[in-house]
Amino acid sequence: MDEFNKELYYYAAILAKKLGKGQESEDLVRKSIALDPDYKEAILFLIASLKDKNDSHGIIELVQEIQRTGAEDAAYDWEAATAFNQIESYEDALKYYQRAYINLKDDSEFLKEYGYFLSEEGRNAEACDVLRNYLEIVPTDIETEEFVHRLQQQS
Repeated sequence: MDEFNKELYYYAAILAKKLGKGQESEDLVRKSIALDPDYKEAILFLIASLKDKNDSHGIIELVQEIQRTGAEDAAYDWEAATAFNQIESYEDALKYYQRAYINLKDDSEFLKEYGYFLSEEGRNAEACDVLRNYLEIVPTDIETEEFVHRLQQQS
């Protein structure tokens, strides 16, 4: 094995996961990321593995570590925002949602999640704006349309 080939570690991690060797898979993908801290496929694979274990703190640590090395991607911000929200660190979640929003304004899943988060935080005007953007992309979501209508009535 080539100890400096990030792809080999990544593919070995995928195979280990398929074989039910979760910890070995995580160790291998971490080696891949250590070789290239901006290896998006490996990072997202590790995040998915951490999600499977409900390890929100692990996701936050991973995202913060890779961002310290200079790796930037809106998907990382979104994952961190979701993780912070799950551990009820709402101020941090808001910060990461706002960072992700800059590049994910056209992602319907993100907009819906962010809009509902904003409404839970009492930021109804912002929530309405974000959810209206979502409804432009997914106009058939009647439930969210009704939710936005209720938010507007409350304001």
